Amino acid sequence: MAGVIAAALAALLSAAGRAQSPAPYMGSDDSASTTTAAGAPSSSTDTAVAASTATVSPTGHGAHVAGAQKAVLKRPIHAIIHKRSAHWTPVSLRVGGDPGAARSAATLAIHGRGRRRRGKSSAAQAFARARARGDETRLTISVFPRALRRRRKHFEIRLRVVEGFVEEAKAALVTVVDRRPGVGAGLDAEGLTREGVEFEEEFPGSGEILISALDARPSSKAFNAGRLRAAVFADRDAGLCEVSWSTHGLLRER
Repeated sequence: MAGVIAAALAALLSAAGRAQSPAPYMGSDDSASTTTAAGAPSSSTDTAVAASTATVSPTGHGAHVAGAQKAVLKRPIHAIIHKRSAHWTPVSLRVGGDPGAARSAATLAIHGRGRRRRGKSSAAQAFARARARGDETRLTISVFPRALRRRRKHFEIRLRVVEGFVEEAKAALVTVVDRRPGVGAGLDAEGLTREGVEFEEEFPGSGEILISALDARPSSKAFNAGRLRAAVFADRDAGLCEVSWSTHGLLRER
């Protein structure tokens, strides 16, 4: 009887030992499993980075919504800007800024320094017009600050593009002085001249034009954006000012 009990106990201990023993190592199976597990996140990450050519804007409390992304232009500047243009006077020209963040606005009569720097901020409307003459195109960006509407003043950024190269850049403050009310509204200097509207223009003593998007080719898809920085005008309404623009569409005028 004791022998039977001992045999049964030995059988139970043997079965328990087999249940606790680890499965045998299978190099090929584990290798394939590891590659799949590690490879999946890597592939997913690569796809996300490749497709994420936009800036994600935060919404809500720290959440990021894919639909709130802004498309990034692959080639925002369709012209060649000389490096030496950064040293042009009185207004220099260079590439910079984020075209996706551009908006049409102005800050006028800036005074003070550092944290005490103040100015009159104003929303604005901007229009782009192109006039071709032979192998040269004159692109004019007109910015109309709301704060200067009653005074019939606006800013102009004038770029001369020759065979794909920006050869000249100017900034101007245009003031309509024609006494006829409302005449010349929304026109740039060349349009005012063509319509026989009397106006005055002033050029800044210094400043910098920063281009983030440039397309002088007439098209409904043409996009132009940039900023006139630290421009100094003698005009009291403008004074030291900064002007930015963002325009979509470009019509060719004769």
